[in-house]
Amino acid sequence: PFMNRRTLKGIRWGHRPNKTWFGLCRRFNSENGTYECDILINPVLAASESDSEIIKYTIYHEMLHAMGIWPHSENFRAWEWDYPNSAEIEQRTNELLALYDIDKKAPIQPEKNLFLQKIKE
Repeated sequence: PFMNRRTLKGIRWGHRPNKTWFGLCRRFNSENGTYECDILINPVLAASESDSEIIKYTIYHEMLHAMGIWPHSENFRAWEWDYPNSAEIEQRTNELLALYDIDKKAPIQPEKNLFLQKIKE
């Protein structure tokens, strides 16, 4: 896999919490036949129940996509599991998924204010 500055345009927080993803790598085709990506991070990860390691792990996961590994194949998972303490972080990530009722397997939906709703409870 290969990535350079022209491939990854930026990493930023999403505008609103989303029910179907923690991170999202969006790919845009360029005029010269290459592609560019930007990475969105779900603002739910700014909640007190999250931590910086979960955010870094999510960015790492999305950067694998930006490097050209798009499907969540065995090859993708092998790269993903190379991240330090990935099993422990994945467990904490799964706990956040359950806490905020986020379904990673659901089709991507328009963003909803789940995070703000959870804070008000």
